[in-house]
Amino acid sequence: MKQAYVSLILPFPKSLPNPTQLGLLDDLLDKLCRDHEIIVVTPFEFYQDEFKLTKLHGPLSIVYTNSIYSSDRARISALGRAVGDFIVEWQGELESLTPQILEDIFKETNSGIELVEIATSYQSRSSRFFYKVVNLLRPSRLPVHKYVSRTISRRSIGQLLAAAKIEQHINILYAELPVKRKRLSAEVNFMFRPNLRDRIAEGASLLARGSRFGTVIPLTLATVSAMFGFFVALYAGSIYLLSGKSPEGWTTLMIVLGIGQGSILALIGMTWSRIDSLTKGMSQVQDVTAEVFIIPPTD
Repeated sequence: MKQAYVSLILPFPKSLPNPTQLGLLDDLLDKLCRDHEIIVVTPFEFYQDEFKLTKLHGPLSIVYTNSIYSSDRARISALGRAVGDFIVEWQGELESLTPQILEDIFKETNSGIELVEIATSYQSRSSRFFYKVVNLLRPSRLPVHKYVSRTISRRSIGQLLAAAKIEQHINILYAELPVKRKRLSAEVNFMFRPNLRDRIAEGASLLARGSRFGTVIPLTLATVSAMFGFFVALYAGSIYLLSGKSPEGWTTLMIVLGIGQGSILALIGMTWSRIDSLTKGMSQVQDVTAEVFIIPPTD
């Protein structure tokens, strides 16, 4: 048995959970840890005045969030409410959260690991390819991955919530936490598949804020443009030396465009990181919680 208070966070962006499944998870946690709580986070559009569970060993909180905000902000609001010594965030199917998986997680935390991440092989090829591209534009020691579950210590949750004041993308926050971590794997499907709109939003956020996209891409294009202008100038000089005649006006135009465009893109690339840091610093934290429904233990 894990001698700690464990908080289990379950994101439900498209529906309310099944009370029977929550009851089974409550029974499981009661057997595997000293104390526990379950936190469900779901959009306010699924609000119910009553959510019945006949037997409950630990408190159950349903955090209703404003529907116009991203799922990442909703999950951050749930993390802020968790009071456990360890917080388990589970995005897989509920029946896949087995005693063995929880025991493996608790075993790692007993050895001093403060962030346990569980990856799943059930990911689309396009998603895997996208994350590989993103990580090419990130520091090699801080790769971003998609995980079906993360368990974080109480000490580390403070660092994550502090970082959330200037960055709301949950995968970036976890990747950049300076803590001792362990990666596990499990054959688990995600509970909900994101729609196309959510995938585009996540991709844009990862590329713009979670990578060196704004710096690397402009500087790469600047190098290509400058090299183009240089070789055109070299071509024009060679023609003049060999024939004694200067090339047509289009050559001069290509030289000006290549070198000029390269200079502009280089300036954008060098200033992008600074501008991004300033915008993050000026951003305001918004609590997206709309309502909290709490069911106390029955025993």
